[in-house]
Amino acid sequence: MSEASPAKSSEVRWLRLLGGLVAAMGAMVVTGWITHAMILVTLLPGGSPTVMNTALCLLLCGCAFLALAGGFGRAAGLMGAVVAAFCGLALAQTLSGRSLGIDELLWKHYYAP
Repeated sequence: MSEASPAKSSEVRWLRLLGGLVAAMGAMVVTGWITHAMILVTLLPGGSPTVMNTALCLLLCGCAFLALAGGFGRAAGLMGAVVAAFCGLALAQTLSGRSLGIDELLWKHYYAP
């Protein structure tokens, strides 16, 4: 990657910082589901649990930010498309009022979220 202008450098730093934070949060929830550590799944004490699809979308969004910071626009676009597809399916499920199985498409939750 060539030397960036000061404005570009600042943008890259923000993309790296926010991408890392969002990816870490998603990875933390995924780890919580795998290890049955509910403190990691709820994020806040007494809060609602974060479902696996949401955690994976957070992880993908964070990785997409990191990909953008590294100059991998196509990879970032692909990750964004996967997130948009999941969100579109979840929205269709909500608007139709029928379960399409999206909430447990990738993971069977061991208690009701």
